[in-house]
Amino acid sequence: MSYQRSINGGMPVYTLAELDPLEIAAVQALRLAAKEMPDVDAAAQNTADRNLIEILYLWQTHGRRPLCSHAQDCPLVGMDEACFANLVAFATKGENEDALLIATLLVKPSVAPILAACALCVGMALLQSNRQWPETAAQNPRFLQ
Repeated sequence: MSYQRSINGGMPVYTLAELDPLEIAAVQALRLAAKEMPDVDAAAQNTADRNLIEILYLWQTHGRRPLCSHAQDCPLVGMDEACFANLVAFATKGENEDALLIATLLVKPSVAPILAACALCVGMALLQSNRQWPETAAQNPRFLQ
């Protein structure tokens, strides 16, 4: 399976401005968690952080290849980040089959349902959080209509 080694998960496929607000929040949360792994004890109090830690663990131990992410302030969205954003969005919207299909692109099929369930928890926590949506979300409010 040498073809998998040539895939660059950081290759830009979108800009943040092209994503829904939930997808933007998911990408930013993934970037933050990937760069600064949340403290496990503190994360136990926060549903989104706890599930992000689980997602990163599953991706690291059962992933088809290592996660690539951009810098927190980068306006581009890489392929891995876009897949994650779509996974969170589909899971949160109740599109379970699509969420599971995307999860199988990221991890082995045996753990894909766990990844999809964690993505649902992250999406719901992001929707319910009191955090401000990213600035670009105000220009593209499709998801929250």
